[in-house]
Amino acid sequence: MKGILNEALSGRQILAGLIILTASLGISIDPRSGIKIKKDVFVLMLLSSSLYAVGALIFKFGAVNSNYWAAIFWELVGMVATALFLLFFSRFRRQLVYLVNFQNKKFYTLTALNESIGMIAGLVLNYAYLLAPLALVQLVGALQPVFVLLLGILLTLFAPHWGREDLGKGFLLQKIFLILGILFGSYLLFT
Repeated sequence: MKGILNEALSGRQILAGLIILTASLGISIDPRSGIKIKKDVFVLMLLSSSLYAVGALIFKFGAVNSNYWAAIFWELVGMVATALFLLFFSRFRRQLVYLVNFQNKKFYTLTALNESIGMIAGLVLNYAYLLAPLALVQLVGALQPVFVLLLGILLTLFAPHWGREDLGKGFLLQKIFLILGILFGSYLLFT
């Protein structure tokens, strides 16, 4: 069955996707409290994933029917419009004023670097949407836990004031096992 963009997945791709999604869901389980999913984290992950999927669908639909750079332009217009809309809420306005008035040069440098990296990653991701079915591109995003775990371990060991990761044996074994599941699903997906 083909969807809106005339794309279809094979049975193997669907199986690989289910393995990846199951392992990704398992990462949100806290081993110290038994088999208990952190509901607030799960709901936020589900909402975020859904919004990203809808955004990817809209982007690809626009890019296929016009061109890549036109779709990028309208995506950026949407971001600016959303930011301007949020300024109507006093809480967000106060936070922005605080950040502008009370942060130092180092903060602005790190923010600019972060936004630049995020923008480049977004451009590359959007281009990938044009080269492959959306579902496949979205599933590759499931590799992020590998990088998050590695960065978390590095931060804990070398810069614990910036962030800490639980380095307990049970926690690490759970994460490594589930990340291996994600990698196995990704292998199935692309072989």
